[in-house]
Amino acid sequence: PETPTHPEESPAMEPARSPEDTAVAVTGAGGGIGGAIARLVLEAGGRVAAGDLRPDALAPLRDTWDDDRLTTHVGDVRGEATADALVNAGVAAFGRVDSVVANAAVGFYGGLLDYSADEVSLMVDVNVKGTVWLARAAVRQFRAQGDGGDIVIIGSVAGLLIGGGKEAV
Repeated sequence: PETPTHPEESPAMEPARSPEDTAVAVTGAGGGIGGAIARLVLEAGGRVAAGDLRPDALAPLRDTWDDDRLTTHVGDVRGEATADALVNAGVAAFGRVDSVVANAAVGFYGGLLDYSADEVSLMVDVNVKGTVWLARAAVRQFRAQGDGGDIVIIGSVAGLLIGGGKEAV
C-alpha cells in the first residue's frame, strides 16, 4: 500500500490523553528522571503512584503533594510483586491507572570485566525484569479497565554509545 503524503490522507488518529486527571505509576520516582516525571504529571493535574526502593527518596514528593494526587509504594522492582503492588496502589488511591513509566534502572561504567557477577545480575534484574514486571502488571490492569493504557520505558543514552563505549553492559 501507498504511504499517504498529505496529512489529510492519513487515517484519523486518536487524540492524546490529557495528563490532567490521568493516573500514572512511575518506578524510580525518588530519583532524578523518575522524580521529574512524577512532578511533571502532578503539575499538569495528573495523579501519581510513585515507587522507589528507598522511602527517604520519595519524601520530597510526599512533602509537596497530598494523598488525593499522590500515593507512594516502597519496593524492589526486581520482584514481580512490587510492580503489582505499585499498580494496585494507584488503583486503590485513584480508581484506575492509565499509564506506567518503567524508569528504575541500574548502570555501571567501565569494562565488561570490571564488575562482579552479582553487580551484573543486579543490573539485569532491575533493568530487564523490573521493566517486564511493570509491563505485565500494567497490561493486566489495562485489560481489567477495558480501555487500554500507555507503557513508557525510559532508556539510557548509554545505548547510543554516548559514553564512548565505556559502559559495562
